[in-house]
Amino acid sequence: GFDINRFRAAVLSPREDKVDVPELAVFFGEAPPVWVVRGLNGEELSRANDVKSRTEMYAAVVEALASAAKSDQTEALKALMGVTDVPLTLARQFDYLAYGCVDPSLSRDDAVKLSFQFPIVADRLAGKIAALTHMGPDLGKV
Repeated sequence: GFDINRFRAAVLSPREDKVDVPELAVFFGEAPPVWVVRGLNGEELSRANDVKSRTEMYAAVVEALASAAKSDQTEALKALMGVTDVPLTLARQFDYLAYGCVDPSLSRDDAVKLSFQFPIVADRLAGKIAALTHMGPDLGKV
């Protein structure tokens, strides 16, 4: 049966992998164009997958602030808070990249820029992060 004591004692590490990104070679100088990504933990995955609720909440806050201030700056407030009209799958990709990129690591702003300028590369990286997440932690280190 399941060894709960072994499970409790295990120090589990996120699974990592390398992704070739020849399209970005110019940004790597002399180093090989390889990106290191990792699987997400439970909290990161939940936050990334909850992007719809988060976006709706931010939009409601912006509307309330703009209404209270009798402001016509609603769009500026939305931009400031990161509320955009991008598809939810793309917004989720931003989070996957911000959480799951190891080397180089990315801020959410970096993830947005990468996704808009190199959409196929960003999708490939996010796909690898999703695959690693589905595989769970690296059990070879238990």
